[in-house]
Amino acid sequence: CQSNPCVNGTCIETSLGFACQCSPGYQGVQCQMGMYSSCARPCINGGTCLDTPTSFQCLCSPGYTGLHCQFDINECASNPCKSYGPGAMANCTQGINSYTCSCPLDTTGVSCEQAIIACQSNPCIHGTCSETAAGFACQCSPGYEGVQCQSEINECASNPCSNGQCIDLFSKFVCHCNYGYSGPLCNQDYNECASNPCVNGYCSHSPNDNGYTCSCFGSYTGTNCDAPLSNCNSTLCTFGTCIPTANSFTCNCANGFSGQLCDTGKIADTLFISILHYDNNFLNFNILSPSMCSRDRLCLIINSFSSVPPLKSMLLP
Repeated sequence: CQSNPCVNGTCIETSLGFACQCSPGYQGVQCQMGMYSSCARPCINGGTCLDTPTSFQCLCSPGYTGLHCQFDINECASNPCKSYGPGAMANCTQGINSYTCSCPLDTTGVSCEQAIIACQSNPCIHGTCSETAAGFACQCSPGYEGVQCQSEINECASNPCSNGQCIDLFSKFVCHCNYGYSGPLCNQDYNECASNPCVNGYCSHSPNDNGYTCSCFGSYTGTNCDAPLSNCNSTLCTFGTCIPTANSFTCNCANGFSGQLCDTGKIADTLFISILHYDNNFLNFNILSPSMCSRDRLCLIINSFSSVPPLKSMLLP
């Protein structure tokens, strides 16, 4: 009986070993069972049931209480999370045999018991940190924005270039203007006619690729009126000067000639001659028809032989 083998009774030494004399309400070799067991109704949430002489007892798992261990103990009831006044309240979340604190910005620890110096971790990436009641505030350096000054400002976001392309640089921007515009914001309409681009014509402002339009004089063409019209050649006007027009030409005839090509004589008794020899007031010539007097010869126009020399007029083609 030295080991007290009788759980709920008195031990008696016998020749065979020992015998238990059970207390009222218990039975069994070692008086370990109640006379009327009540543990047929189990203890919930992991609790352990013990019989008593008249009933039962639950040994509950941590975090539970109640006759049948049916209640979850509210670990937040004791307000374990430390708060620091309005605007700095800590929130407690209950768990199983535990709790969790949501701490204000300037505290940490299991129960928010440790104060945090907000600026100690350098939260302002591109700026200066200041302590506030709610934690910290950042004063951003030029060119940056955001709660922690983490973002570079896009100076082109407001589309500052009226008539051009915006190039975003650090803390500034540059405008590349479309043709015909100038100024820091491309809002100045450039006067392309100021440089007199129309060489042989009149300039007027125009919203085309060049920014201007040339109205050319009659004998010129091209964007800048710098190309003579090519409707003339050396043989078109027989006895006259060729003047080009937009799509054709006209002949300015020499004295004594007429016609569209200046190939008709209009003075009576006019002779067309080709000089063969002229020396000491002696003229040797051949009489030609107007069509034979072309620009590859030297032709003279006379009214009578008695007028030679001198000659009335000379045409040098």
